[in-house]
Amino acid sequence: MGTKYIFGIFVTLALIYLGLTFGTPPDAASMTKYHLSNDEINLLRLTITLPVIAIWFIAFYGYSRFSKYAKTVKKSPEGPGWTDVVRGLLLLALWLPVSSVVSSLTMYLSHDNDNLLVLYLLIILIAAGFVVITLGTRKLHKLEEV
Repeated sequence: MGTKYIFGIFVTLALIYLGLTFGTPPDAASMTKYHLSNDEINLLRLTITLPVIAIWFIAFYGYSRFSKYAKTVKKSPEGPGWTDVVRGLLLLALWLPVSSVVSSLTMYLSHDNDNLLVLYLLIILIAAGFVVITLGTRKLHKLEEV
């Protein structure tokens, strides 16, 4: 997958997340309890979502820089190791927006934060990222031993 395609995925997930965040009605009980208006709720939502989305794009930037390096060393002996590291970083970077969007969606649809299936699927995604990075670093470590 090309970096532009993955960037498009990030933008799409960011737009979905913004739509879920601002397109869902606020919790009436929370508004009453904390004496908040709709505008104040939206301002709170904005102060949370913008930094979260910024972190996603920082993770994407890190992935893209590592990806660029991995492409430059692709035909060298360390190429396969760096390719695995980049794949793992991609999984970790994608985990950020995917987990936020899925959590927001399940909370909106079920009004319940205890959906264990979703939690396990997200844990599998992040664990897969770490496993792939580990495999890549082992390949790179074996090159040092030679």
